[in-house]
Amino acid sequence: MSNPFDGLITTELITQFDQAISEVIRANETPARIYLPITRYQSCSACVTNTGNANPFLRGKQTTSCQVCGGTNKIGIITTIDINLVTIFDYKKWQSFGTDIAFAKRGDVQTFSKISTIKDIKRADYIVFDTDIEASASRKFKRMGEPEPIGFHRKNYIITAWEVVS
Repeated sequence: MSNPFDGLITTELITQFDQAISEVIRANETPARIYLPITRYQSCSACVTNTGNANPFLRGKQTTSCQVCGGTNKIGIITTIDINLVTIFDYKKWQSFGTDIAFAKRGDVQTFSKISTIKDIKRADYIVFDTDIEASASRKFKRMGEPEPIGFHRKNYIITAWEVVS
């Protein structure tokens, strides 16, 4: 007896699935900003402008540190990457594809995106969601574990969990 489901999953069906999911992502994306770990530094401008003294922060017998760099004479250069992700803030609606999400709590976020974002997401020190309101209401999130590749016969998408840190 032949299998009535033979040939049901065709290349065309997989392509249609990918197109549908890509459209869902495009329609629901939220702008986010990935902050990379600091690896480069520049001289502290406050220390440079006060170089007339051997120790520009010496006042009488009291020494104070630079308010800008804390006395290190260097400031980390912050590098960011702007990215669009589908964000799920209600942890009760999170999707699990083999990962235990029981540890999620109020304030944590799950994101869904194309596989092309995995490199930037894995490099993130932290992320801020909805950069349209970042100046007035930003919270930092750190990645919880590795992004999880998912898809229908192809791993074209990833799900990532983020923990609120501030």
